[in-house]
Amino acid sequence: MARTAGAAPGRRTAPPGWPALNSRVHVRVHLPEKLGDRELELPTRVEDEVDGALVVAAPTFAGDLHVAVPGLPVAVSWSSDRGRCVVDAVLVRVVRHRVSCWELEPASDVRTEQRRRYARVRTSGHVRVLPVPLPDEAGAHRAPARPALEAAPLQALPALRRVLRAAADGRGEPPAATPDVPPTAGPAGAAGPAGPGEPAGAVEPELTAAFVDLSEGGACLRLAEPAWLAPGRRVRVLFDLAGGPVDQLAEVVRAAPARDVADRHDVVLAFVEPVPAADRLRQHVMRTQIDNRRRGDR
Repeated sequence: MARTAGAAPGRRTAPPGWPALNSRVHVRVHLPEKLGDRELELPTRVEDEVDGALVVAAPTFAGDLHVAVPGLPVAVSWSSDRGRCVVDAVLVRVVRHRVSCWELEPASDVRTEQRRRYARVRTSGHVRVLPVPLPDEAGAHRAPARPALEAAPLQALPALRRVLRAAADGRGEPPAATPDVPPTAGPAGAAGPAGPGEPAGAVEPELTAAFVDLSEGGACLRLAEPAWLAPGRRVRVLFDLAGGPVDQLAEVVRAAPARDVADRHDVVLAFVEPVPAADRLRQHVMRTQIDNRRRGDR
């Protein structure tokens, strides 16, 4: 197929990092329900790149004549020095010639999927888990509904306890902040949604957990009670790793009772980009995997 010089009007140029001519790639296609409702990973090769579109040899599979029509979304993947590269694309044309080809137009930038990011290794050590204040509807951080006892001056504690008791009983709301009563929760926690049986605006305490496993992209923690760690909640995790401390923003994926230990809960966290300690985490995972293989523990 002849290479066309320049990009056609209205067509995207090829994203940087396209696979080279004649390189092996895989095209991922989702079959409709009538053909099994499943995904196929089809090997093929790059024939050309025309006007920012990738031209690959048409892969063959059962039902390809019905599925391979313009507008079909696909994903193209290939190996590179940086790892496994993937780009989303759309089938814009099927060329029926001596060698049938698919002309694929990119629908995303090329991204690198490093599988080691999802490789978890068992790890020991303790983690501090701190709540991240939830934004309100206006986008501003929600102010705590009650002040922290730890931050109040000693002479204000009796009056503050009375106010908190009245608020918990539904007989009133905490007063506006005054110079004698600090308005923020301080290091003990931040205010958030109340849990079952908990008064509105309760302070969420800092939690201490133990590692179950760790990866470049997240961690599984074990603790006695998940408390306010609900799925979707953002937290800060602080722990020590070879080379220094780690302070990372994360999001709770799920929390459930531990399967192998009674009266304990496991909480899975996904680290939120960016991950400043990514290099140290990757080295830790690789080193642990190598040590495990040496011991025969895979």
